[in-house]
Amino acid sequence: MLLEVSDLSVIYSAGNKVVRAVNNVSFDLEKGEVLGIIGESGSGKSTLANAIIRAIKPPGKIVSGRVIYKGKDLLEMPYDEFRKIMWKEISYVPQASQNALNPVITVYDSFKYVADSHGFNDEKALREKVSELMKLVGLDPKRVLNMYPFQLSGGMRQRVMIALSMLLDPELIIMDEPTSALDMLNQELILKLIKSINKEMQISIIYITHDILNVAQIADRLFVMYKGYMMEDGKTEDIIKDPLNPYTQLLISSIPPLKGEIKNINVKEDTSYYVSGCPFLSRCDHAFERCKELPSVFLYKNRKVRCWLYEPHGA
Repeated sequence: MLLEVSDLSVIYSAGNKVVRAVNNVSFDLEKGEVLGIIGESGSGKSTLANAIIRAIKPPGKIVSGRVIYKGKDLLEMPYDEFRKIMWKEISYVPQASQNALNPVITVYDSFKYVADSHGFNDEKALREKVSELMKLVGLDPKRVLNMYPFQLSGGMRQRVMIALSMLLDPELIIMDEPTSALDMLNQELILKLIKSINKEMQISIIYITHDILNVAQIADRLFVMYKGYMMEDGKTEDIIKDPLNPYTQLLISSIPPLKGEIKNINVKEDTSYYVSGCPFLSRCDHAFERCKELPSVFLYKNRKVRCWLYEPHGA
């Protein structure tokens, strides 16, 4: 197992108010696997990613959990040791990464900065490596490497960030909304690129998005989140064809058909973020008395689902 996240919880506090952004989330990731983490805005996806890479800033705080990478807990190891792992073994493409490049240095200097910080000081080898990565993501190194970020389109900057994430040959790349704010053509190019990186280089990928149709094209497994909770975890094909959790069903039903009539979707208003029971209680058409308690995670049809509808008989 490459990565094991266990009972990870993150809170944000302001005065007497506390928001539990991630609630006892657990999942694992095999080498070479693509895991899609999906859910609407505010579901905790980005907070989960930031917790894994120790990027939670005050007033946020990791209050419990373990992140085991190759047998070592990333959250417990000294920061100097963790810093050696970041970018070299685990890299990160942040949300709105089109704006993540330093605007006052060239594209090549962004690569050089990452390389220098990890002891990669062979200038000739670095230029060769960066040129190869530029070609891999479909960019002309002779033209692009001497340009500044403002001279690139959004799609080009996104591809530069993906190339930068591969500079030190990582085993895992975490991508947060890598196709957001891009047009359909560039989205398709990025998805094909990610699929190629995964298949040809065997790099494991955690792909975070709110677009289930987008991630379903490349993910081996889907991990559905809502209000900081895991709602369903299983093979992509199984979840798309037969969603179990009512929230996952709502996500799937929101995808408009390519042909035929577009049906209206009755989406109930979320009356409260803070509930003691099922996080989806106020919007669920299947809710019953037991749902006033937080559902356990049950194993059903070879996947994990948080819903009392799947409680084994006699439990």
